[in-house]
Amino acid sequence: MNEIDTDAIDDRLRKSLNLLETSFHRSVDGGGGWYHHLETPTPGPTATALAVAAFLRCDLRPAFYDEALDFLRRRQVKSADPKVDGGWANNTSMGHPVVEATGWVTWTLANARCSGLTATPDIERGYRWLVSNQNDDGGWGSFIGTPSRVWLTCVATLGVAQVNPYDSALDSAIDWLMAQRNGDIGGWGPSLGEQCTATHTGFALYTIGSVRTGWSDQRLLDAFEWLTDHLDTAHIDDHHARVESYNVHTQGSHGPELWATNLLHYGLPWSVSALLRHPTKPPCDAIADGLTTILRTQLPLGAWPNIQGASGTSIWALWPFVEALSSARRLLRLVPNSTVLMADGIVLIRRKDHTGPSLQALIRAQRRFSLFRLFGRYWPAVLVMACVLTGLIFTWLGKIALKDYLLGLIVPIGIYVVQEARARKSKTGF
Repeated sequence: MNEIDTDAIDDRLRKSLNLLETSFHRSVDGGGGWYHHLETPTPGPTATALAVAAFLRCDLRPAFYDEALDFLRRRQVKSADPKVDGGWANNTSMGHPVVEATGWVTWTLANARCSGLTATPDIERGYRWLVSNQNDDGGWGSFIGTPSRVWLTCVATLGVAQVNPYDSALDSAIDWLMAQRNGDIGGWGPSLGEQCTATHTGFALYTIGSVRTGWSDQRLLDAFEWLTDHLDTAHIDDHHARVESYNVHTQGSHGPELWATNLLHYGLPWSVSALLRHPTKPPCDAIADGLTTILRTQLPLGAWPNIQGASGTSIWALWPFVEALSSARRLLRLVPNSTVLMADGIVLIRRKDHTGPSLQALIRAQRRFSLFRLFGRYWPAVLVMACVLTGLIFTWLGKIALKDYLLGLIVPIGIYVVQEARARKSKTGF
């Protein structure tokens, strides 16, 4: 059992937000934001949206909020083509709007509820772009016509659901996601037929748990069980899925265009966020172990280790962790300055200024109390069993006669019958 310090969660979140505040860059085109390499001075829409989201998930407004919204407004694509208009392009997608950016930007803006402000992006157009670019199979690729992928379908689903949780596109998306599970194993890989990973399974469950709260379909429960069994809570990344790479092809105005996309994945924080959304019985041991690792591995500057082994800090080495920690913190926000002890089937929360017994001592006392209650309820049955076994042994050894043995059982059996009758009467009232 791990004891989680809510002050430690607050401290890690504070460090991450401080890092984001110091890595903001203004754009030469107006406004400002962040690039996924936080040291790079040229902002991009995805990193800018996720940096804003990090503050919002901690119930804070970033210092550069207006500049970030202005930057996202300027980067929103305008076109007469409904499959192009309203989306956002990454800095590397050659001006083409893509799900990788539009999904996260739309999700963040809908969370920010900024549609009534002036000089802000048009959330409705971003939402319509996502719906217009859904593939016929119900999933999403980078844009319509590119192969559907699990990760991109999840990103688009989150964006659509945050704007309109009743859109029929979501039913098709959830059906597609459930059909991508790897046979009877229960988990997800990058696409159908590929090896299941904790990373993709965690993100798929996080998405479905966010969009269909409380949905307890057996297939979903099987996937949660698979994730719990295969999650390595001692490491922040899943070595099976550290980087997801694929090429994107399209027809540009001057001929065919191609670019490579590399998505950095940190499996542990997404899996912890998913397990916190378990619809029936969250596996508290796995959640506590995962949170402990996340708290332990944060670097002094506020991000987490770069899984590529390179220098510098990526928004992907920060945002998933902020989401996991803030998700846990929201569950405990009513009890500040507290410690939390999590184990399967039990969560104990205690304020730090409480001078009574420790959480571990309370659990041990509860277990002792349960044993005493069990003995108090069933002591007549225990007495009868002891008399029967003892009598059989002494009769077999020839120490007492069979007649005496049977007569000796009258009293304990009588006590047992009377006790059971009293117990039934107390339950029924008759």
